[in-house]
Amino acid sequence: MTWRHALACALTLLVPSSALADVIGPPTPIECPEGSTAATNHCGTVCFAQAACSTDAECGAGERCVERPLCVEQDVPCGGWGGTYSIVRGECSAGSCGEGSCEPVRSCSASNTPADGGPIRTHTTYGCGCRAAGGGSQWAAALLAIAALALVRRAGRR
Repeated sequence: MTWRHALACALTLLVPSSALADVIGPPTPIECPEGSTAATNHCGTVCFAQAACSTDAECGAGERCVERPLCVEQDVPCGGWGGTYSIVRGECSAGSCGEGSCEPVRSCSASNTPADGGPIRTHTTYGCGCRAAGGGSQWAAALLAIAALALVRRAGRR
């Protein structure tokens, strides 16, 4: 391998690669009824039912397993990779809902409030489950290329 070949290989390593991403819009503040929690996905920022429980023993310290009637819309298509979700649209009012159907949802709650009037949780903190690699890998590739050139030149002198 000549030094020109080594240089071509090194330059190839320095070219940044492209990455494909699944874009989700920015989160927006939203109020979710007790028994649900906010999350951002392809539907936007929406409320999802919290993890279900069947007894108080499944809940943490100071929590109870409480059943609440929530308006749930099933199988909502949300773009992206074609998934569907069950979205909590609000609390049931007299057994009826504006959107979705009134369903009993059991979840752990620290509230001692009865199911017909729990506090409302507001979604104000956000996070991102994705990360992009920083520029450190390009510096590593540059150092590797310099080392490869040095080895090729040294081998050529022998």
